[in-house]
Amino acid sequence: MTDIQPEPAQTTTPGPDRRKRRLPTAIAVLGVVVLVAVAGTAAAEIYYRHRVEGCIAAQTEQQLGDVSAHFGLRPLLLTRLDNRIPTLTVDTDNAHFGPAINMTVHARLNDIHLQDSGRTATIGSTSAEAIWSDQAITQTLHGLASDVTSNAGTGTVSMTVLGGLAHFEVRPQVVDHTIQINTVSSRGLPSGLVDDIMGVLTQSLQTLPLDTKADSLTVTNTGISVKLGGGQTTLHGSGDSC
Repeated sequence: MTDIQPEPAQTTTPGPDRRKRRLPTAIAVLGVVVLVAVAGTAAAEIYYRHRVEGCIAAQTEQQLGDVSAHFGLRPLLLTRLDNRIPTLTVDTDNAHFGPAINMTVHARLNDIHLQDSGRTATIGSTSAEAIWSDQAITQTLHGLASDVTSNAGTGTVSMTVLGGLAHFEVRPQVVDHTIQINTVSSRGLPSGLVDDIMGVLTQSLQTLPLDTKADSLTVTNTGISVKLGGGQTTLHGSGDSC
């Protein structure tokens, strides 16, 4: 009787066609994983950017009024690691400098170090331009004067008072990083009214935000432009803002 030997088991290996079919599937799965990771990172960046913007805006609003904050190209997720923001620009068109209202300010804040979960920010340096338009000066004076007109040629700011019965003219300038207002003409004005107007103008241009000082001042045909600069300063926010 002849024994029947079992046939050896055959192992099958995927053929070239099957491997080719699996490759697109693997690539598709990898693509989905990458897209999910990118989407998650983008969502985290958007959330954290919005959060930090809210913190910084709330802190600068205490000195400037309503502002919009703009960060550079550096991903803010990196800020979670080192708590630093290289640069930040802040813009507003209704800043308050003491009694002054509706000033337009463009400021650049450099080397910002966040502390206490963003509730405190130490700024390395600040540069800014503040523009006080003739209209905003008139609004600030609250009826003390009207028809404010700046003259770039003479470097003066003139206005009418007492319903047009008198004329007042001043020349602002920077002396030792402080803005001074000098009277050029005060025809027909009582001294008390001159003092009131000068007080408002001086306080407005000497109450500067973010611990800055005046570097230069230019009288244009539409108002006063001041270049500001400052060193290290600290901003404090509230728990609600961060």
